[in-house]
Amino acid sequence: MNNLLNESFIRLCKPDLDYTRLVRLKMANDDLLRNLQQLEISLHQPEVHRDPARLHELLHASFAAFGRSGRSYIRTDILELLSHEGTPTDAFAKNST
Repeated sequence: MNNLLNESFIRLCKPDLDYTRLVRLKMANDDLLRNLQQLEISLHQPEVHRDPARLHELLHASFAAFGRSGRSYIRTDILELLSHEGTPTDAFAKNST
């Protein structure tokens, strides 16, 4: 029933809008968000830290991050730091939903 109300409201506001297409786009965006969250979480896993090939796949060439101290890091910094990491990290990304 709620979807019917939403669809009716959208059609009143934008009669030329394809509601089915809109729903498909939202579902695709939801899937994309879940996938990105899983990839972000995987970056904090020790086995990924020890896998340079996987890190190269996950970190974009223009990757940049900022540490708690305020220091900035680029992709090459992260790859270098993690290549020397000896013990697993306790940092884990939390699901942001």
